[in-house]
Amino acid sequence: MKANALLGLLLALPAAALADQAREQITTDKFDNCARDRFVCAGADSAGARLAHSWLLATEEGVTSKHPQPLSPSNQIKKVFDIPLSECDKAVLCIFRGGGSPDNPMRIQFNDRMILHDAKHLTAGDSGWEYEPLPPELIRKGTNTLIFSGTGDIPLDTRSPNRGSAVSYDGGRLWHPAPGEYMVRLRIFGYPPEGTLTSEVFDTALGVDPKRLIGPWPRYERAVIEADKDAPPETEIAFQWRAGTTRRFSPENWTPWQDGTEVKLAGARYVQWRAILQTSNGAKTPLLKGVHLRLLQKTAPIPAEASDLQVMRYDRPEDAPESYEFTYEGRTPRIRYLADKYKLAAVPPADGTDLVKTDAIRFWCSHQWNKGWDDGKYEYCPPWDALILLDMKPPDLCLGMCTHYSTVYVQSSTALGYISKHVILDGHLVAETYLNDLGQWAIQDTGPGPGPTGFPIGVHYEANGIPLNALEMHRLLLASGTALAIPEKAEGEPAVTVATGTHLSPSASPYREKLNLYSCFGIPLRNNHLSVPEPAEEEHGFGYFHYNGYLWWADNPDNPLQTVSHFSLLSNRPADFYPKVNQTWIDLEQKEKRVLAVALSNHMPNFSQYEARVDNGEWKKSEGASVWPLHPGTNTFAARSVNTFGVPGPLSVVEIVAPN
Repeated sequence: MKANALLGLLLALPAAALADQAREQITTDKFDNCARDRFVCAGADSAGARLAHSWLLATEEGVTSKHPQPLSPSNQIKKVFDIPLSECDKAVLCIFRGGGSPDNPMRIQFNDRMILHDAKHLTAGDSGWEYEPLPPELIRKGTNTLIFSGTGDIPLDTRSPNRGSAVSYDGGRLWHPAPGEYMVRLRIFGYPPEGTLTSEVFDTALGVDPKRLIGPWPRYERAVIEADKDAPPETEIAFQWRAGTTRRFSPENWTPWQDGTEVKLAGARYVQWRAILQTSNGAKTPLLKGVHLRLLQKTAPIPAEASDLQVMRYDRPEDAPESYEFTYEGRTPRIRYLADKYKLAAVPPADGTDLVKTDAIRFWCSHQWNKGWDDGKYEYCPPWDALILLDMKPPDLCLGMCTHYSTVYVQSSTALGYISKHVILDGHLVAETYLNDLGQWAIQDTGPGPGPTGFPIGVHYEANGIPLNALEMHRLLLASGTALAIPEKAEGEPAVTVATGTHLSPSASPYREKLNLYSCFGIPLRNNHLSVPEPAEEEHGFGYFHYNGYLWWADNPDNPLQTVSHFSLLSNRPADFYPKVNQTWIDLEQKEKRVLAVALSNHMPNFSQYEARVDNGEWKKSEGASVWPLHPGTNTFAARSVNTFGVPGPLSVVEIVAPN
């Protein structure tokens, strides 16, 4: 049924029925909980969701930059971009370590226009990338050809397949296919042709009446997606939907995505929609202001919830979908070998908070090196592999820098059941770990920093006694705030305040970290480098980071900072960097007057099993579905998820008072 036909049906209903139907809808007019690809902007203004006014064209992944192609009048290279839309406000060419000066510039022929590139005045911060602004009239729809000559050199990424790059050694008379792609990217400041916004998973039972905590729940046969939108000519918004029986999507329990706004629930409890925003004109975008998911054809009335049960506590963990899939390291043979060989289980104290334990892991990892930033005997930059690093660095056979310190921490803490990831900063690399007991992510900066005896010293950061993540540090920088850098107690050093613009020299402090490092940050979308080395950037930031598979924070995706503008994956959505992992949900449904059915679900990487306990009794393994007989007085049910490393996640608790 189309939306206008539905409207006619509703107008024909009696007033009481119409009011009932109006209540049975789930409305989304804030899109914070919606996942989105890099082509959609939401949260930048109060109007809603639209296409982002900036996007990047890249034909290479930036895996390696070890193969520079020198330029001269005779040595020339060709780069081709296929641009789907020509309309834009401006464009910027991003060149990795190109070169050129006012007296001896790089010459760039962009279609029919010659541009003289001076690297000294067009460098994108300390990133290794150089920018060349382009007037919008140069951009053509379809094939755009660039020819580089003159002076300088442009690296060839030999690990990316050729998509049109070519080289000439005779001034452009003969062209030869390049064995890869040259590291040149193009940022367009206009709207891309398409972007996708994906809703959170809606519980049709709780979505209608969020105060209702105990089932049975209503079931609906269908629903209709109604959009409040503004779609000018040459733009449109199309919808798709899927429905399932589990709280989080799983292909075996959900339908595939289906086109249209008529949703066939067929009794499925959970539903999700996605909006596909499209334009054929780079100067125009559709605008999505709100979405109403109207639930129809209730299959049965909602039975009255037992009025004599008092719900005193019902933990309902947050859940928002991530826009980008993150691949987690499992309990693989190499991660087990790392834990066994270095007896990692004995590193953190048996008792203490997650922060205390991860501080101890960080301290152990940092102090495996005698000194930081030394090339070692063989001048070798190892990959992100803790087993190689711990074998080669203590005898000073290879380089040890911040990426390697953090790699050993990420993989060692993972081997102990924590969820950790790398975080790339402006000229530094740290780690973040999810603290189960606090339900938040926290930085672990492993160094290296010159300690009193030459050993590296690491820190975590706090504000008002709360450990901080990279986004919080970034926001402190923007607000000219301060943070406290706190070393592990075994390091014997006091906490140090770091502030905007400060640079704590080794002579004044054991810390070289500063708040300015958090002007930008990004993450690899996986932490399984120990078992799956590739795809990855060669030497991981030994010179500069240039791999195009990292996800970067952007305060304004329409106009990203130069430090991240040469990367494709940008997001200003915190849930994309800080998912609420390890959570357990408890669903209750009344079967008899004093008996509740319990169903558990989770969002835990490397999930192994559930554990549950009743009335503070012993923890017992649970299959995820059970019954809970209630007794007079206070009844407590607690559940948690346990991963394959044997580490439990945070508790979810329900407390109900039943009368005598």
